[in-house]
Amino acid sequence: MAVAAAAVFVLLCVLNARRATPTIDEFAHVPAGCVYWRQGDFSLYGKNPPLAKLWMSLPVALDSRVVVPEFSRRPLGWGPWEYGKGFMDANRERFFAIFFRARLMIVALGLAAAALVFVWARRLFGERAAAVAASLLLLSPSVVAHSSLATVDAACMLTILAACWLLRRACVRRGLLAIAVAGAALGAALAVKFTAILVVPVAVVLPALALRGEGAGTGRRLGIWARDVAVLLLAALIVVHAAFGFRGSFRRLDSFRFHSRTCAAVQRALPGAIPVPLPRDFVSGFDAVRLDTEKGEFENFLHGRWSPEGWWYYNLVALAVKTPLLVLLLFLGGVLAWRSSGAGLREAWPVLLPAASILVFLSAFNRVNTGIRYVLPVLPFLHLAAGAVFATKAGPGRFRWRDALAAAAVAATLVTAVAARRDPILYFNPIAGGSSRGQDWLIDSNLDWGQDLYQVPSAVARLRPDRPISLLYCGHVDPALYGLDYEPTPPWPVENVIAVSVNFLAGMKYLAPAPGGKIVWVDREHLAWMRSLEPVERLGSIWVYDTRPRAGGKPSSP
Repeated sequence: MAVAAAAVFVLLCVLNARRATPTIDEFAHVPAGCVYWRQGDFSLYGKNPPLAKLWMSLPVALDSRVVVPEFSRRPLGWGPWEYGKGFMDANRERFFAIFFRARLMIVALGLAAAALVFVWARRLFGERAAAVAASLLLLSPSVVAHSSLATVDAACMLTILAACWLLRRACVRRGLLAIAVAGAALGAALAVKFTAILVVPVAVVLPALALRGEGAGTGRRLGIWARDVAVLLLAALIVVHAAFGFRGSFRRLDSFRFHSRTCAAVQRALPGAIPVPLPRDFVSGFDAVRLDTEKGEFENFLHGRWSPEGWWYYNLVALAVKTPLLVLLLFLGGVLAWRSSGAGLREAWPVLLPAASILVFLSAFNRVNTGIRYVLPVLPFLHLAAGAVFATKAGPGRFRWRDALAAAAVAATLVTAVAARRDPILYFNPIAGGSSRGQDWLIDSNLDWGQDLYQVPSAVARLRPDRPISLLYCGHVDPALYGLDYEPTPPWPVENVIAVSVNFLAGMKYLAPAPGGKIVWVDREHLAWMRSLEPVERLGSIWVYDTRPRAGGKPSSP
């Protein structure tokens, strides 16, 4: 079952990787990774550490035909996308092939995450539970979507899962080598995405929980815990430094110019001469991310409302409407069935604490509410807990009904995955009213990340306009790469074939490409005049309208 699900997963990912337009973040990630390899400068797009970008861009950087323009020191703000445009212009003939190769590297990471879920669930609940948990993860539309894009989210999911699995294993084996390996895995997670910082408290707590109930005295247990945590964090730091090429480490604290309140408060509280035991670009990148989470980056959208502060329950809503309903039910059933499954409470902590830590910290201390991808690392833990429903117990034929339930669960999820194959980012479950109603709940990377521009040329061919179409696309790829003759959609009614991103229809403020390498800024009410019209085609996250007089085509109508 798991092998068959893996085959379907790879097929769906490869198909999506082949056709989808490079998304907003991909446009900057892959060029940044090439800069890391070719020029050794890790500051570009420092809001994410470099490890995942190094991995995804490896086959691209090794290709001597790929041109990597010289990076001109504007690492943050719009700098990564400005550099991405230069990278696109320098590689127009092979631009889409570059991203396909980078995406295949991420497919492998998604597959590895499911394999690890299988191994962990088999240890907890047996082979049947492992097959179901891994299969449901592989067939999750959100996992398929983000495992087929050259972004850091699937890598974050895998490395956090691996760190927690190895930490659980180290707590059982109780050896310094096992602790050091777990620390190295935690360091890899930290070198992929700053989200991994949220599981550091869990990494500190789990060894203490593992020591409970041992015969040693309190003082000895405290000493063992302190030793284990020190080894764990030291190994993590070594890997983080290695990911940055051991550059810019141990700079004085007062040499940094911080912008976030959190980092500035730490700087004020400590002596300036203290050496910071982290790479310079890691610290600067974290400061930039923390500034976003404190003040917000763009306005946030949830169920028809906009807010600069966001909502503490945003991630819970995203999980509730973007996760297959069956998986949510099985997770709740798994939590209830855990005690009777045969896995002890000690085994529950490494599964439940990381998920809770990520959700709590991202919800309570984060004003960036833009996508389920931020909580993608939670999904493997939900699937692990769901495996408790299918736990194997002794007794001939005792749990035959679980075999039927397992087959039904995987078959139902397979139908969901196949139905979402055209554009898995668009998937919403019945709680939201299905994928056709997703735009009523969430937008941005939950729905419209610029992935569907590739579908516009075929719609234009069907509608046969006699002038350049009106286009307002939420992304950075030059539409001319698809042979589109277009002009930006104006903020007033026009009679034309019009293609616009759902994000802009919902009122998102962002930029859009214009002919000749220019850009236009789109504000909240730019497309207000279109919101009462019905599209003639829905190309995933891009809707097409035809407002020409009837003689020239069927007009859109209120």
